[in-house]
Amino acid sequence: MPFEQRVRRHFEQDQRKLGFHTLPFLRHNPAIGLVAITSSSQWMEAIYQRWRAATWEKVSVIVFIVLSVITLIGFDLPYGQLGSLISGGAIPLLNILVAIKVALGSWAVVLIFIRYRGLL
Repeated sequence: MPFEQRVRRHFEQDQRKLGFHTLPFLRHNPAIGLVAITSSSQWMEAIYQRWRAATWEKVSVIVFIVLSVITLIGFDLPYGQLGSLISGGAIPLLNILVAIKVALGSWAVVLIFIRYRGLL
């Protein structure tokens, strides 16, 4: 088996173990960068400001920290039936919050890079 296929299979197995296959935010995160690079920077800045992406990024971090502390104290969301969407308690919510943070953070990094460095 070629080296590239072994590496690709290894990463796919890790993603399935971590649950990334359920979060399209993490899979399609490079799409934000591609759209930002190929479209005008003023348009992307306007969308970033209109949607208040920086605020949403900060809110997702605060909610993540609060939910984590509440879970660590001992209060936990009720567990659902095995195999149902909410069977993981707080873990799916934490996973979604991290995905939002990563997507919005990468959007901000790409915009800052384009603003100060320009398109290559």
